[in-house]
Amino acid sequence: MLSKKTRMALVKAGVALTVTMASIGAGSLSGGEMAMAAVINTQTGTLTVKAASLWAYSSPNWSARTRTYPAGTSLKVVEKHEVDGRYMYKLENGLYISANTAYVSFSQDTASVPAPTPSPAPAEQAGDVRVTTANLNMRTGPGTGYSIMTTIPKGSSVAVASVTGGWAKVTYGGRTGYVSSGYLSAPVSAPAPTPTPAPEAPSGDVRKTTANLNMRTGPGTGYSILMTIPNGSSVTVSSVSGGWAKVTYGGKSGYVSTSYLTQPVTTTPAPAPEPVIPSEDKRTTLYNLNMRTGPGTGYSILVTIPKGASIPVASVSGGWAKVTYGGRTGYVAAAYLSEPQAPVVKPDLPMIMTVDASPKESYSNEDITIKGWALDDSGIKEVVILLDGVQIGTASRYSRPDVENAYTSYESRANSGFEFTIPKSSVSIGTHTVTVRAVGIDGTTKENTYTAVMVKESPVVKVTSHTGGAVVRTEKTTIEGFALNVAGVAQVSVELNGTKVGNAVIGLARTGMESYTAYSDASKSGFSFIFDTKTMVQGNNTIKLVMTGKDGTLKSETITLVSNEFYVEKAYSETLTYYAKAELAKGSAIKQVDGKWVAATVDDIRYYMDPANFMNDYIGKYMFMKLSYIEVDTAVLEQMLAGKGILSGKAQVFKDACKSNNINPIYVIAHALLETGNGTSVLANGVLVKEKHVVFNDLYSPVIPVDPPVTVYNMFGIGAYDGNAVLWGSERALDRGWTTPDLAIAGGIKFLAESYINNATYMQNTLYTMRYRFEGYGLWHQYSTDIAWHYKQARIIQREFSKIPNLPRFEFEIPTFKEELPSQ
Repeated sequence: MLSKKTRMALVKAGVALTVTMASIGAGSLSGGEMAMAAVINTQTGTLTVKAASLWAYSSPNWSARTRTYPAGTSLKVVEKHEVDGRYMYKLENGLYISANTAYVSFSQDTASVPAPTPSPAPAEQAGDVRVTTANLNMRTGPGTGYSIMTTIPKGSSVAVASVTGGWAKVTYGGRTGYVSSGYLSAPVSAPAPTPTPAPEAPSGDVRKTTANLNMRTGPGTGYSILMTIPNGSSVTVSSVSGGWAKVTYGGKSGYVSTSYLTQPVTTTPAPAPEPVIPSEDKRTTLYNLNMRTGPGTGYSILVTIPKGASIPVASVSGGWAKVTYGGRTGYVAAAYLSEPQAPVVKPDLPMIMTVDASPKESYSNEDITIKGWALDDSGIKEVVILLDGVQIGTASRYSRPDVENAYTSYESRANSGFEFTIPKSSVSIGTHTVTVRAVGIDGTTKENTYTAVMVKESPVVKVTSHTGGAVVRTEKTTIEGFALNVAGVAQVSVELNGTKVGNAVIGLARTGMESYTAYSDASKSGFSFIFDTKTMVQGNNTIKLVMTGKDGTLKSETITLVSNEFYVEKAYSETLTYYAKAELAKGSAIKQVDGKWVAATVDDIRYYMDPANFMNDYIGKYMFMKLSYIEVDTAVLEQMLAGKGILSGKAQVFKDACKSNNINPIYVIAHALLETGNGTSVLANGVLVKEKHVVFNDLYSPVIPVDPPVTVYNMFGIGAYDGNAVLWGSERALDRGWTTPDLAIAGGIKFLAESYINNATYMQNTLYTMRYRFEGYGLWHQYSTDIAWHYKQARIIQREFSKIPNLPRFEFEIPTFKEELPSQ
């Protein structure tokens, strides 16, 4: 701190002084509780922060900390100040920072002109002894431009001969030189204390005036007087600043001098919240220092802390520090404490990862092993391994003394080593990316990516049960073969025409595999899949077997199976000859010869009854086709009916009726074309019925009139018995109400479904069974007496099917008979 004589000398010399007061009362300033700053020079230059982190101040006051600068920061200097016996640089940005050369280095601008040197201040008492408060350079002259003679260790005692302009001439170790007085303790004899001024009061208290007191419009004698408050009056104090109190009296508010107010009559309130100082902040008292009950000289003294004591600082506000000493907590003037050591900012240490055993370029059916080490300032949380971008596991960790001894700056360096093995069985043939990713506890990551090529024996899939182009006619078929992979087979999936239909059973015993020595599981490489052929389409079907290896490798085998139809058998209890003779015995079986109908022989009947004559015939096989509904485009049906007389244009009527009655529309149209002579028959084009027989199909039955007469239609020859087909066919149509072509089509289809195809009793769901029915009620429930009727229908169906692409796969029911005896 500057002495009064020195301050006056500086003022006379034109040097600016900055005064920071902890408290100013009506009396004199109190010693040990005031901050004084003086401009030493206006030299400009650049300083560089040497400390790990250094505080900057908002004003030339050691208590006005505002922010820190890290090591290496360069700042522009515009002035140098002495503050309480130590030095600060004023920065171009308006902040202040310590000029201690232990914390900063300074380079003066060559064009900088220093401020006029003030007149030398009177030397302080010669021969006093002081203690260095830091490692301190002793120079050949009073300034940083002089060369360094020696560095005096912190805590050393030096003899001070004189102090001028912030530099002390001292003797140490038998040598005399100059040191910065800011880093010396105060003289052994502390300044005598001055009378304690009236304390500044906390806001909101009540006090009494000690004299008639002027209340002014502002905090100073230059402001106008509002009124005079009588001696002994009580006033409410809302705030105190700079020796002036803002008060309320008589309903008016104004300012009065605090020198003429009593001490607060209420209990001193707790100080306002203060900035929190790190718990490790410890400072040293530079003088014998009073610790008070509150942040001001008006508060009572708790204890006097001796000079040189180390005390923890909890907070600093308004020039007062909240401290703890001897188990007691109170407030001291912060200006008489040593400067706080700026917190050491630990440098950020980067994450390091090294892969010692990185993946090779090529692996021949072998495991991939990865080893290395990783460090992070926060510690390593985990090291994960990714194969082709997909995480497959976490590496095991272990100690690496070589790494941990070499990188001692990393606190968390235990278990820095890592290792992970990717089994060969999980890596498919080909090129892969392997990524090693270290993850820090704070979320930091670092990764390395490598390329690895896996070379193995190629996988094999082979179908042995079917050859390409094989015809499948059974309802189910079993596909068998074998699948090989050096890593093992995970599954064999089965696809039909591009759609997966299931997985084959794998791991079946397989013989004849001796040549596949590279595959350890060749003897159990068989697979089997039972195929439901109903799901196939008519014609070619692509069957694809896809083997997936345990390493993810895919291998497939594709075959084509032909499935125009599938066959089921229906067994009858008698021989074919038996049923042929029974049909002949009925006496109604006929055949057409040269356009005429004649009686058929037993051999004629047997020929058309025998499935062996037709099941391999591209036309005849359709007599065994199940007649259930299939979806056919309306345009195809229109094409079938085009130019077919009265049936032309009726495709939608046929399709709707077939769908609702579950009958194949191709068959139904073929049936109608046959029965109507391609839409030209008399019954199909309408018959006017004027009378009808009381008993159907009895010419001798009485006849009754139909009034009015009705035109009827019959598209399927239903009831049109041989000899009088038009008569009986029209009377049946009348009975059924088929009075329009559409009604005749829909009604006829419904009759076929209910009476034959979908009838639960007769079950005549093929052309063959509609013509020849052998079981149940005998051979009488048959649609036609023409022994070749079913073949003629099949011819029309085949002709129309040939025009339709992508037909569904049909089901065929093949009759089988009891074995013939030789005598038959």
